[in-house]
Amino acid sequence: MNTSLFISKRIRFKGGLAMVCIAISYLVMIIAVSVSSGFRREIRSGISTLSGDVRLTPPNLNVLDHSRPIEKNPSYLSRVEEVEGVEAVVPAVYMAGIIKQETDIYGVLFKAVSDGVGGVSIPRTLAEKAGVGVGESLTAYFVGERVNARKFDVVSVYDSMIEADDKLVVYADMADLQRLGGWSSDQGSAMEIILDDDHKDELSIMEATQKIGFIVNGYSEESEAPVIATSSVSA
Repeated sequence: MNTSLFISKRIRFKGGLAMVCIAISYLVMIIAVSVSSGFRREIRSGISTLSGDVRLTPPNLNVLDHSRPIEKNPSYLSRVEEVEGVEAVVPAVYMAGIIKQETDIYGVLFKAVSDGVGGVSIPRTLAEKAGVGVGESLTAYFVGERVNARKFDVVSVYDSMIEADDKLVVYADMADLQRLGGWSSDQGSAMEIILDDDHKDELSIMEATQKIGFIVNGYSEESEAPVIATSSVSA
């Protein structure tokens, strides 16, 4: 199916098709935020909550391309968990989406880190702009090689820690996003690694990233999808 043709015919909204391209392009910024070097410690704390202090992702992570998932339980996982300062390793799924409410659209990043959510949790700004509250539903379009439309129930509205989070991230059920991507329950977009409070300074994060990257390079099996380690303070 021609994605642009589908959107232009089936999703009518102010500003035309160009706005969809802008919205989707802006989505990728939420991923880039996690490797930006210009943030202070308090901003890093918000980024850590959003995407971890260290992340393991495919070399070319693309939230529009669902063809390169990684394993949720790779062979080197236990070694990563033993790195000094590592508090938790959390599998995550990221997926770009478009939410349409009447004549307006909103580019968002759907994110899942667990099952059993039973719907979606949306940022307060999005709830106010789209006029959607708890107990109501919204329709999302997922644009990749093909377009999938899904209706979700809003189960909660949250207040964000950082500006980008407030505008872009919708938290969903992992199983729902895995089905949309055509993935198994053992696959995801990334592994988010959370460090304890004593290891959240820039030097400790960089050291942990280097150690984890070494482990991945040295202990991953040939059959496993390649990943790279990036940090919340990388340039």
